[in-house]
Amino acid sequence: MVFRIQIMKIFVFLVVFMLVAAAVPHVKPDKENLKEFLFVSLASPAPETYNPVFPENADSVVIPLKKAGRLFLIEAKVEDQTGNLVFDTGASNLVLNSTYFRDHVRSGTTTTSGITGSLGKIERINVEKMEFGDLTYQRMRADVANLGHIENKRGVKILGLVGFGMMKNVEIVLDASQSELRLYKVDKEGKRTNSKSAGIKPDYTQTIEGNGNILFLKGMIAGKKLNFCFDTGAETNAISSDVNKTILSTLTITRRIELKGAGNAKSEVLFGRMNDFTMGGKKISDMETIVTNLRSLNEAYNTTIDGMLGYNFLEQGIITINFAKRQFGIQFTKGDEK
Repeated sequence: MVFRIQIMKIFVFLVVFMLVAAAVPHVKPDKENLKEFLFVSLASPAPETYNPVFPENADSVVIPLKKAGRLFLIEAKVEDQTGNLVFDTGASNLVLNSTYFRDHVRSGTTTTSGITGSLGKIERINVEKMEFGDLTYQRMRADVANLGHIENKRGVKILGLVGFGMMKNVEIVLDASQSELRLYKVDKEGKRTNSKSAGIKPDYTQTIEGNGNILFLKGMIAGKKLNFCFDTGAETNAISSDVNKTILSTLTITRRIELKGAGNAKSEVLFGRMNDFTMGGKKISDMETIVTNLRSLNEAYNTTIDGMLGYNFLEQGIITINFAKRQFGIQFTKGDEK
């Protein structure tokens, strides 16, 4: 009986794989070794936000970003632990590595999911103080998960994941090419408190929808408007295997790779390139992408996403995000249409 069930599981996997592959005509054989990409985000149904304390008389801070693989890291101190936080805008809440915070008193549980599926219930703790980039945060709650596999894959100490929940009430400017994150104090209307501080002039802006800690953006493929999660914790882009076959047919699939999420689960997915992605009339071709099932994230984010915009999208220019103004903007890198 067990053997028969195993055979059925294999059969179902092969059928699904063949259906997706059949929808993508541009399939090229690739003899390269399998690459592994990380999607470290943890989605939670109960997002929380916290306000940073800026240095005295300061209205902005510049935070250097380090890179480990294609992840952006922020040097930080969380209570008595020093190390790195992954800048991860796909994470609904502050997430801390259980390796370093196992002795904290637990203050409840929550249900979380990653790109490779549900992680089930994880515990929560209270954190008294966190510091990074000259900013200070006090009295927070954090999700606690085992992030040891990220440390092992990228060879750095990872204290946790930090996203928009810690930055939602400031203006955010991300310049991936310079490995730099700039945060500006804003008033309730989203205007910088220092009016003399010059902002960037985006080539394209888009209205932010929803009120959570996750940013969803509209993009076009094959003339169809799609909903993307903006995810700095994704080492490449992703397209849902559930999208229309017309959209899948625009992709060039080169091989299969191993995908690793925030938990210990991993899966083999299709890997290739996006040939027909546009945003604001700007065609951005030749971005890497995987094709995978995103249903667990749909449930956690409480919305249907058609894809995720990760590292390759961040390379396209300087990005500005202002939740108070409900505005996303991008100043595209000039003369470089990829």
